[in-house]
Amino acid sequence: MDTHRPENPAFELMNNHLALAVRELFDAYGFAVDPSPLVEATSEPEKEGMAVIGYAGNGLRGAVILIATEPTVCAWMTAADLSDGEVADTLGEFSNMLLGRLKAKLLGEGIVIFATTPTTATGVGLRLSNPPGQCAWCTFDGPDWRVTVRLDAKFDRGFEPDLSRKAAPPALAGGFIEF
Repeated sequence: MDTHRPENPAFELMNNHLALAVRELFDAYGFAVDPSPLVEATSEPEKEGMAVIGYAGNGLRGAVILIATEPTVCAWMTAADLSDGEVADTLGEFSNMLLGRLKAKLLGEGIVIFATTPTTATGVGLRLSNPPGQCAWCTFDGPDWRVTVRLDAKFDRGFEPDLSRKAAPPALAGGFIEF
């Protein structure tokens, strides 16, 4: 299942920043998450949700995919005080916040990306095809739940971060900015 091919330093950088962004996102909601080994399911498949959010930049494009079971997303909804929300909407919003955090981290590295709107799906036994570029799976254990994240990226030949556009990361959403 792991199709991670470490052949591009920019991809490795993105993947490392994504892992940090996952931890920071869930920490903001009071959940400590730790990386865990990616394991194949051995029991009956559960109903799960998947959010796919695309991104594009100068010389690269791809997606971040977030996969979790319904009970997991319900735990997030409780933590975010979204008791009357929809599971699919919450999963989409968490993928949006995750990509936003990744985008902020990449700005400091000279990699500028723009996000699309997330698309969600729910069901039993959801499967993903392999992307045309590189991909890496990461799994994180939270309190009594697990979330899986996949980074897909396709780089144009000769892609390099644009260090002339290297910028300090913007303030995080909800942060205080004084004018």
